[in-house]
Amino acid sequence: MGRVVSDTRVKGPRVISRGVEYALLAMLQLADGRRLGFQRGVDLARRIGAPRHYLVKTLRRLVRAKLLVAQRGHNGGFALARPAKSIRFSEVLRAIGPRPRHGDCASGCVHRGARCPLHGPYRALLDWAEGQTIAQRRARQNQVRRRAKHAV
Repeated sequence: MGRVVSDTRVKGPRVISRGVEYALLAMLQLADGRRLGFQRGVDLARRIGAPRHYLVKTLRRLVRAKLLVAQRGHNGGFALARPAKSIRFSEVLRAIGPRPRHGDCASGCVHRGARCPLHGPYRALLDWAEGQTIAQRRARQNQVRRRAKHAV
């Protein structure tokens, strides 16, 4: 499992926060390394190119949301709390991302009459995230890597 920053970091305007991006990347790494058991936060941070302290705080939020488990000690670190095929992207968004109230959008506005331009795209993002699991995205990422490897 090498460094994944170059092909996964978001470029251009941000649709999701860095915290959500780092959380999703870490979850993908943990799904890929499930056979390794617990992985240290410092190692995950290095592989995804995230600031270590920021990522560990983000991972703790995922532990509180029961998406990860944490273990202290020599063989400690973080691991998925359940199989990757049962963890949806939407769960990560809810654990880490903005928490809009009913009728609000990602920017925090409340639609009163006219809708803001973010309502549609934000609703589409949430709908897409509900249908995506960590296992599906990890399989897709591995498929893209294999194609790139064979194209060279």
